[in-house]
Amino acid sequence: MTSIFPPGPLTSPPPVYDASERPDQNNDTELPAYTSGGAISSGRVVPLNFSPLDLTEHVERYLTDAGAPLPKREYTYELVKGKEKDRKKPWAFLTVLGDSTVSLSKGIPTIVEGEKVEGEVKIDLDSAEACQAVIVSVRGQIIGGAQNSDVLTFLELPKVLWSASPNPLSSTSKAANLLPGPKQKSNKLQQGSHSWPFSIDLPKEVALTVGPKDAPKVEVYRLPQSFFERHARARVHYEVTVRFVRGLLKTDWRLSTQFAYVPITISPSPSPLRVLAYQENTPLLGPEADPTGWVTLDPVAIYGRTETKEVDIRIILSIASPLSYARGSVIPLVLTVQCKDARALEQLSTPRSIVLRLRRRLRYHSDDHKPPESYPWTDEHEHSELALWWPETLTRYLKGEIHLQTDWKPTTVMPRFRVEYSVVLLPPDVVGFQFETSSTSRGELLEQPVEITTAFAPGPRPRMYAPPQYESGFPGATVSEGRYTMNQIF
Repeated sequence: MTSIFPPGPLTSPPPVYDASERPDQNNDTELPAYTSGGAISSGRVVPLNFSPLDLTEHVERYLTDAGAPLPKREYTYELVKGKEKDRKKPWAFLTVLGDSTVSLSKGIPTIVEGEKVEGEVKIDLDSAEACQAVIVSVRGQIIGGAQNSDVLTFLELPKVLWSASPNPLSSTSKAANLLPGPKQKSNKLQQGSHSWPFSIDLPKEVALTVGPKDAPKVEVYRLPQSFFERHARARVHYEVTVRFVRGLLKTDWRLSTQFAYVPITISPSPSPLRVLAYQENTPLLGPEADPTGWVTLDPVAIYGRTETKEVDIRIILSIASPLSYARGSVIPLVLTVQCKDARALEQLSTPRSIVLRLRRRLRYHSDDHKPPESYPWTDEHEHSELALWWPETLTRYLKGEIHLQTDWKPTTVMPRFRVEYSVVLLPPDVVGFQFETSSTSRGELLEQPVEITTAFAPGPRPRMYAPPQYESGFPGATVSEGRYTMNQIF
């Protein structure tokens, strides 16, 4: 049986790309020029500290459970009330410490997995004020609409900072008796300045009850990353709130702020031969030479027609294994095109004719009374970066990769909300060909689910072997200094 892949190492190196050469901005039909060069390999390491979401230092502490605390940045918010409102004199202050090296969104603190929610509450009173308790709480919610049924609170962590009664939360929280706090004899906050530091541990996982009422079950979920995009129906929201409980017939005072949460999800290590290629800066070996380093999908048959003849095409796609990749990295690909018609094969196997993209699927539902397999999911699909291809040998064997943006949301699984990714192969884009395929209603020939993580695997960074793109498939994306920015908050 003849192998579909070239044996051993590939005989020609990937193209060399000069990053200093930019294409004419008025010509959006051409990719950057590149040549095969004389170097053994043109791979360039995925850059360190390239993104405000680079978790390198955090991963080292996460894996070793050691190291000095990372520096923090203070975010302070103010509250104005009563007669002082006209003079804009604040009387309450909430300070939250955020990470100084990682930033998911400007203007609000970012908390990375393994860190605590820390800060301080301060007040400055011109006169005594009736108050029964001062409570700070951390909340995480999935919000899909304006109705109460559209909100799922998956995290609620209250902490009593000051209390005039033994059970300050008895009227508002079932956890009242489990929340010890300092007790005071007076039910007033006295004139002057008061301050209460706080520190709340964030769990890595939460246990939630899912399924119908007659057959509920408890499942454990990892805390999701904060998520908000203007055109998405659902969002993942975290906030810190300080509440001044004033008692019956009086309105409580509240001061709150959002914070962004970033989980640490680490991609598994690549195959030993791929790790060696990254270390030695050599071309990646294909599926034949490194079978454990690739997942080869079932061949797909395409039937095409030109003005004069019919042609049969067979496409075989291989994706680098494990099927988990850090954002800001690449997804290596190998594609084999087979066709008995030489002219058709020439047209169908050019880098520009192969259409393969990363697809993101956002899923949301608000019905918790059905089994998980029967949830009425609302799906939103977006196609991301177009894979880059280049011929490796004289055969119709191409190598390629998908460049992953550094600010992408990681794969997320929650009871009502999911962010999923997959690699999809679409029919070739060849002028003069009409294709008849067994593809799905969305048009793809193949689809392979993949995972996007927030951190790289230990060891050498992946290498990019293809020239970077200058266009993004995401709606609203623009190019700024060679990087892509999206029309989103975080």
